[in-house]
Amino acid sequence: MAVILGDGAYTVRHRGHPAPRDADGLPVLSAPGDPLGPWPGAAREVSENSWSLRLDPGVWPLRAGDVVVGNGHTFVIQGRPSLFTNNASAAVDYVAATATLNPEEVA
Repeated sequence: MAVILGDGAYTVRHRGHPAPRDADGLPVLSAPGDPLGPWPGAAREVSENSWSLRLDPGVWPLRAGDVVVGNGHTFVIQGRPSLFTNNASAAVDYVAATATLNPEEVA
C-alpha cells in the first residue's frame, strides 16, 4: 500500500449542481461559489495536464466542475471523485479525484 503524504492546504469552490442547461441541452457551468477550507491534501501530476488529488474528507461532496486551489495551482475536477473511508480510523479517510489545471495556467 502506498501513502501519499499531504503537500499543502487546498481550498474548494463548489459550482452549482446540477448544472443548468443551454438551449441545446448542454450543461452550462455556473461560477464557483464561496471558497471552503483550507483542508490538507496532496496533488500529483500523473500525465500531461492530468493530476491526481487526495483531499481531506471535509471537501465532500466534490463533483466534476468544482474548482480546487492549492500550492499555486487551480484545478478543475474531472470525472466522479470518490470518498474512501476506513472503519478502523477516520484519520485515514480521504477524497480521491482526477483534475486538470485551469486552462489559463496551461502553457
